[in-house]
Amino acid sequence: MTNPASRITSVRPLPSDPGTVSVRVDGRVVGRVAVEMVDRLALAPGASWSTERAAAFARAAATDATRRAALGCLRRRSRSTASLRAWLTERGHDIGVIAEVIGDLHARGLLDDERHGRDLARALLARRPAAWRFLVERLEQS
Repeated sequence: MTNPASRITSVRPLPSDPGTVSVRVDGRVVGRVAVEMVDRLALAPGASWSTERAAAFARAAATDATRRAALGCLRRRSRSTASLRAWLTERGHDIGVIAEVIGDLHARGLLDDERHGRDLARALLARRPAAWRFLVERLEQS
């Protein structure tokens, strides 16, 4: 429950990530969200911190954290949708938020199971010739 007198005291871009802002309520950091959420959530110094705004902010912060984790994972190596979903779930991200982020990554072309499968098969074959059954098993594990 939020204090009805609570107010947003600052909304500042993070020096380490200009696409993200840190939000303080009554001088205390409550979290960070993508900069595009500032207008959508009407985040501005002096604005009231209602229960509804706090809940919307929490959802946006969870989505932002899940998106950052997913992109970091994909930066390290290509993954299938199932593999990325399992990886995010193991790290405690909300299943509903994971589904939303994965849908967005698919829509932006950043997550593509077909491309991942081709890349994985190519990499396996580049190391050494492999039997069809071996390739199928590795693709299923991915």
